[in-house]
Amino acid sequence: APQTQEAPLFMHLTNTTPAGIKSAVDQIENVKGFDMIIFSFGSGFNLENTDPAYLKQMKASIAYANARGIEVGGYDLIADTRSGTGYDTIDPVTGESSGNACFASKWAEILGGKVETFINATGLSMLETDGPYAGQPCAAEDHEHHRGADDSVQKQFEKQAAFYARL
Repeated sequence: APQTQEAPLFMHLTNTTPAGIKSAVDQIENVKGFDMIIFSFGSGFNLENTDPAYLKQMKASIAYANARGIEVGGYDLIADTRSGTGYDTIDPVTGESSGNACFASKWAEILGGKVETFINATGLSMLETDGPYAGQPCAAEDHEHHRGADDSVQKQFEKQAAFYARL
């Protein structure tokens, strides 16, 4: 129960431009007591962006915050908005995509690589994820880590646990 040992006070930031980040860091430094900024949903923050220019800009902004004793985290909607990628969770009854990614497909490795690249390149110290969602069976027959719907929930759970343990 980490909340019994540490409960950082943080703000969700919706302006993740370099100027927006600097302004928030300066405000937090003046207020005293805040420990962290989380680049929030809808802020333009893109954890999955591997563009070197974006990573360099994020690294500089995170370093600015860290130099003032403020940690930086980021939000990612990691399970949704993957429809049509070939990594969708396929509903066993309808055969249609749920719109969510199947964590027992190749997508888990793609995402994991992008997340690790981002964290290692920028110094991001916290990750807030929305998803992946356990318990959704996937009937896809071409996903690398499960064989149809029968083992898909268990295999997704195992891949999710490994993802978070690696982080």
